[in-house]
Amino acid sequence: MTTGGVRILCCNVGSSSLRTEGFISVGGVLDVALARAERGQGAEDLPSDFRPDVVVHRIVRGLKIDLECELITPEVEREIAQAAPLAPTHDLEALAVVRHAREVFPNARQLAAYDTAFHATMTREHTTYAIPQAWRALGIRRIGYHGFSHGDAAARLRAAGARTAVCCHLGGGCSTAAIVNGRSVASSMGFTPIDGLVMGTRSGALDPGVLIYLLRQGISIDDLEEKLNRESGLFGLCGTNNMRTILKRVEEGDPQAQLTVNVFVDSAAEACARMAVAAGGIEALSFAGGIGSRSPQIRTAICEHLRFLGLRLDSAANEAAIGRDARISSSDSAVAVWTYDVQEERMMALAAMRLLDPACVGAGTQNIS
Repeated sequence: MTTGGVRILCCNVGSSSLRTEGFISVGGVLDVALARAERGQGAEDLPSDFRPDVVVHRIVRGLKIDLECELITPEVEREIAQAAPLAPTHDLEALAVVRHAREVFPNARQLAAYDTAFHATMTREHTTYAIPQAWRALGIRRIGYHGFSHGDAAARLRAAGARTAVCCHLGGGCSTAAIVNGRSVASSMGFTPIDGLVMGTRSGALDPGVLIYLLRQGISIDDLEEKLNRESGLFGLCGTNNMRTILKRVEEGDPQAQLTVNVFVDSAAEACARMAVAAGGIEALSFAGGIGSRSPQIRTAICEHLRFLGLRLDSAANEAAIGRDARISSSDSAVAVWTYDVQEERMMALAAMRLLDPACVGAGTQNIS
């Protein structure tokens, strides 16, 4: 390790991009050493001007869904590859980044930080599917994803005094989480990241009978997987998953773009309402993700659907809050509404610190010898 602290590089593989950020941990305190960078998804896009002691990789699925962070051994890499078909738009590329990082930074330890761990506190009522016991015995249950985003938002909401809340992450992937005392009790996503809200290219919740029908029509399993993960959602509705482009088309009078926005907004609002029930009512609602933190128009439309909760926005505050932390609810709103530029990479670095030295930032998982 460096004498000036532990140098940590976080690699966050999304469905279409690779975000990286470097930190230096000194005495349990994180200092940013390399500003966040977002590039087209590709292992070759690792920064060359930061020499880490530890490289932390966001793993969306994996097999150890309740584990926060661990050293990537050959066995762990095999486990991630085994689970990768359950998160095909993320984890195969994440493994490519792991292999490339091992070549570029041969002296650095490679760690896996699991996106599902934040949801380990979900209640059994919300993780159990009403399916045959033989299927449940295979581990089929609701899991929950976007854990680093929801975890950061939940911590901020708790610091703001909210005991019960809904976190709404809207981006290429979308999900909501019910939060009680800073912990997840329910999630809109299920066994895989396809479930829940309408997303950029993923369908979200779908009647299982549709899949049975399509299979009986002769569609292959591979084609089904491809279309549900990469050709559905916003893209399936209007040919693009770029919300800015869709909203521009709405302004130009495109009825299909308007329908797309309506479907997306309805899906998000219904998921927020469902999570409010799971939390037993809410004191706060937060928006995060590329759409959630940067689209006042989408936030307004969603919150209009949630007015029955006593929720009201401050129009000026909402319009001004683009890609930054801000309270956007009005003074008479029964629910505080926030928008957060969540720091997923920072949450990954903290997970690594808890693994490397549990004493420095709360309870950890296991030490690396």
